[in-house]
Amino acid sequence: MKKKAWSILLVFSLVLSTVFWGIDLNSNTVHAEDTKQQTVTVKYEVLEERLAARGAIVAINKAREAIKEKMPSLPFLQTLELQDLTEDSKLSTIAVERAKEVVLYNSREKRPDGSAPNSAFEPYKTLISDSDHEELILAGVDPTKLTADSILNEANKDLLALANPAYTHVGIGVVSYEAEQYCVIELSKVKIGDETASGHNGKVNVSMTIVKDYINYRVLNIEKTDISLYNGDSYDLSKIKVTGAIATDDDFHSAEKTVVLQEIGSVSWSTTADTDSSVATVSGNKVTVHKANQGEKITLEAEALVAGEKTKGTLEATCQGPKIAVTGIKLDRPSLRMQPRETANLAVTITPSNASDKSVNWSSSNSRVATVDQAGSIIAVSQGTTVITAKTNDGGYTATCQVTVSKDGKTHVDSVTIEPSEITLFEGGESVQLTATVFPSNAEPEYRKIKWETNDKSVAVVNDLGLVSPVAYGTTHITAYAENGSVKATCIVSVLRGQRVPATSLVLDQTTVTMALGATTQLTATVAPATTTDKLTWATTNPDIVTITPSEDGRSATITAHETTGQAQIRVQSTGGLSTSCTVIVKTQEELQTENANVLAIQASRISIKKLTAGKKKMTVTLTKKSLSGVKVTYQIRYRIGSGKWKKVNSSGTKKTIKKLKKGKKYTVSARACATINGVKYYGKWSKSKKVKIKK
Repeated sequence: MKKKAWSILLVFSLVLSTVFWGIDLNSNTVHAEDTKQQTVTVKYEVLEERLAARGAIVAINKAREAIKEKMPSLPFLQTLELQDLTEDSKLSTIAVERAKEVVLYNSREKRPDGSAPNSAFEPYKTLISDSDHEELILAGVDPTKLTADSILNEANKDLLALANPAYTHVGIGVVSYEAEQYCVIELSKVKIGDETASGHNGKVNVSMTIVKDYINYRVLNIEKTDISLYNGDSYDLSKIKVTGAIATDDDFHSAEKTVVLQEIGSVSWSTTADTDSSVATVSGNKVTVHKANQGEKITLEAEALVAGEKTKGTLEATCQGPKIAVTGIKLDRPSLRMQPRETANLAVTITPSNASDKSVNWSSSNSRVATVDQAGSIIAVSQGTTVITAKTNDGGYTATCQVTVSKDGKTHVDSVTIEPSEITLFEGGESVQLTATVFPSNAEPEYRKIKWETNDKSVAVVNDLGLVSPVAYGTTHITAYAENGSVKATCIVSVLRGQRVPATSLVLDQTTVTMALGATTQLTATVAPATTTDKLTWATTNPDIVTITPSEDGRSATITAHETTGQAQIRVQSTGGLSTSCTVIVKTQEELQTENANVLAIQASRISIKKLTAGKKKMTVTLTKKSLSGVKVTYQIRYRIGSGKWKKVNSSGTKKTIKKLKKGKKYTVSARACATINGVKYYGKWSKSKKVKIKK
């Protein structure tokens, strides 16, 4: 028998399951039931040996067919006819047993009788001792993808045996173990199954150790497949139930199996080796996310003993990025009137809208009057009054709605709003009309009727239609009552002395501001004339990005960035309608550090003129390139005749042709790099000058 080096072993990678580690085999399943009979399915992967073998034979025969065309270059083939190989069942059995011996050797397991596998130099037992037989143990070659070129490749001389027409029979064995697969190809000049074949004595070693005794599937089952954490959050991994079991495969062709999952007493948790400790760490049973990007996945490893052997499982933690705190809560109506057995829903608005935890806890102060579920759905029970409260789990902010249940069968007013909700008047000045709106609009007419009142007639008065007139300096509240006075809304009225002095100009001290997450900055408004009586109001187009806290006089405001990157407009407007705005850009600290580094880099840069060539009434300038992280660099070129005035042109690239120059004149040329960062253009230093004479 011609022996081949076993070092060229055919290995296929297998994908490990996210549920468990161990042997992972495809298109088969192991069903595991825990002690509560809750069935779970564990997948494992294998390349089905018979399919692999038959696919390999087809591939080899196709390759042999193609090799016929290459015979002139293969001397040993010129006098022989190359036929298809015929599968020999005995050879296939031998190939499988030989592959199992390979597995046994590589697993470093002992045989059932306590003996060890053969030595590393000659690890496999000989099944056939015959000059008519040849054995190939392949590495790095998928036998189902063999081609004429791969067989005739000089780097794989062992494969040439597949092109030898002296071999007429073939057997292929493929065995899987520990996420690797092993392939053995047996070639023979005679049919091994025919013991009377010439030149063959039928010696087949039938006492081969069966490696199947060592193949088993250790299952580590984790009841959770994913947890979600924000930066700064921790999770107690001991709360996760982990169970384990062992299933034995008796023939490498596993059907579905059922095993009993037993609870694991001690589980060791860790992050994978590629997880940076600045992103997440595990201490004991607690995983903590420190600083991760939204959507970033962190793989956690669980390790425990299953049937006395260490077995691993994995769990994914999905990072939600920085946690955005709740700053407020509001209900869509402050009051509600209902009939017994009637239902209604309250809508809640959380500020900011992108808060990380928007969960709310609902409660009723008197469930005999009305109940509320955790979706904000109210059911009226009996006559009376109760207060429905929505409380945020983050921050404990509350909003309430007063619910009145009556039995008269009529539609009542739930709420009233006033527009505008705040006004400024002047002594002896004009009146302002207020508008009250009731909800629902189909309430009984008797309940929709509005009654207006002022709490201080010495400051301002209001008529039956909501027209407010100033009386004297001071502040008062105008109230609109509906539902016979039981539902109301108010407007704050300020009366100033003298006459209104309108603002004629309004300017902010900054038009663009770049901020880091969580940072604050101040904007100041300058109004002219200084004696204006107009008030300023501030607003943002994106309250999820920034919030505004105006000063007492309204002439400045503190801008606070949330934990979300983005852009928002800050608009300030005077009573008379003048307005101006500032663009606020919120970025991460890392982005700002990169931008600052870019600013310093561009300002310190000094490029050079790499090449300067003259043409007819033109010249071409080639510059050295300047690069910045995440910022496009452009260039500016200046040129002049003698000591004349510099002319400048911009270039998006390092090569620029400047035309319409004067023939025969000598030009002095220099250049610099530039970049726009956060709307501001920054320039590098001018290069050393070079001179060129334009052609006549």
